[in-house]
Amino acid sequence: MKTLIILYQDVRKTKNLNMKIPALLGACLLLVGCSHVNIQTYQRIDHNDKSITVPAGGAGLTGKIKRALATKGWRTSVADGPTITEGRTGERTFLKTYDTSVTRYSLRTGWSQYDYRIWDFDPMYHFDISVLDNKTGAEVLTASGSHSGKVIASRFIKALEE
Repeated sequence: MKTLIILYQDVRKTKNLNMKIPALLGACLLLVGCSHVNIQTYQRIDHNDKSITVPAGGAGLTGKIKRALATKGWRTSVADGPTITEGRTGERTFLKTYDTSVTRYSLRTGWSQYDYRIWDFDPMYHFDISVLDNKTGAEVLTASGSHSGKVIASRFIKALEE
């Protein structure tokens, strides 16, 4: 971002049109070339059970994704189900402990904000997102890359709806 501000200031000062046009084209290529979203779908989402455990909090990319899920009818929860211990006791004690979930899917997010998009000041993020199926333990969908929060959330939701 700082590089673009310096470039903008230098371009404004120059009166040479032959210098302004290539500088502006270069700035546009710099902005466009840095953004990408890579989505991998491994299994289809069960649209009859649109429930997902999400990280607590609403800041940054996590908040954008949670709001997008809510607008598309997903039921969200921030807590997993109880831990269950069952089995038999006695001479041959056998106990088994396992975690349960109140939702079908779980969302795991990792992200860091690195800039703002110039034309609308939407935050830009490096991100890594995963959706897990709590019923089977399988990873259903992954998304990673660098882009604006609005683009990431919309492409993530689009991938969930396919």
